[in-house]
Amino acid sequence: MHRNVELQYKIYSLHDGKQTEKLNKTILDEEIDLHVKEEIIEDIYLTDLGKYKIEIDAQYESWGQNKFFTLSFDEQGINITQ
Repeated sequence: MHRNVELQYKIYSLHDGKQTEKLNKTILDEEIDLHVKEEIIEDIYLTDLGKYKIEIDAQYESWGQNKFFTLSFDEQGINITQ
């Protein structure tokens, strides 16, 4: 069974209580077989230390799902929360 699938992500910078969109990218927009596992690898480079929100949006036909993650990184390392 093939369905049109659109997968995109948005990255927001979180600073001083404000959310600023830094990047908005569609990485998949095509008909795929829903019974076949698809693996998508996307490299994202954030060069400034700070706190970011990543929104992943998947739409297939009239259904959809959104996932949100908060990513912060500093000299100590990376912290991801959902």
